[in-house]
Amino acid sequence: RLNKSFVVNRSASGVKAKYQALLQLSHYINQASAEGRSVWIAQREGRAKDGFDITDPAIIKMLYVWQKKQGVSFSDAMNKLNLVPVAISYEYDPCDGLKATELQARAAADYVKQDGEDVESIMRGIALPKGRVHIEIGKPLQGDFADAQTLAHALDQQIVENYRLFPPSLLAIEHMLNLGKAMQSLKDDSITRFQTIAQQARETLTAMDAQELSRQAAEFSARLAHYPAQVQRYILEMYANPLLNKYNYTSH
Repeated sequence: RLNKSFVVNRSASGVKAKYQALLQLSHYINQASAEGRSVWIAQREGRAKDGFDITDPAIIKMLYVWQKKQGVSFSDAMNKLNLVPVAISYEYDPCDGLKATELQARAAADYVKQDGEDVESIMRGIALPKGRVHIEIGKPLQGDFADAQTLAHALDQQIVENYRLFPPSLLAIEHMLNLGKAMQSLKDDSITRFQTIAQQARETLTAMDAQELSRQAAEFSARLAHYPAQVQRYILEMYANPLLNKYNYTSH
């Protein structure tokens, strides 16, 4: 393959066949790493539609399968792999409307994915504008990790902390406050704390984007106006959740 990609076999049926496919994938990744070749892998299967990008521990367990078979401890195996978190932040998600519409449909009734829906999402994601894009490479994860869950948390912490805050995240929260609606993921938080998050974000963004903020506020409002109110709620949550995630990690 010209781009050095590799196939993840998800079509295997039966416990033994699935295990063999998992073992083969784990072997390949571990071998590539041992040979000094980088392997880029997503932190979870599929796309996060709600703005919460959380590492699936099953991915880490897959990475360990091969070395576990060789009798290597979990912590030693992960240190040998030299895992490096990478945070990629988009100012705008080209598929925000599609994702929000799907979330709204799922909440209202059983959702049936239409033919070609995934292809459309891929094409929109490739072709449509994302605004500014920021890529930040974190520090290699080295340490004494007890299990996949512990390592997943360490990965998430770096990814969230390295996430670049763009104006749409703040604007989404301010829209919610202005509308008097509490974001679903903030339902257990007080409005005061919600306002504190928005205030801290505004102070950060004013320093970063003093001239851009008012222009982007109008642009964001126009983007929302393309969708009905019941879909707008999900778009707002989608943009606000990364900011909430960032606040939760950095405030502990």
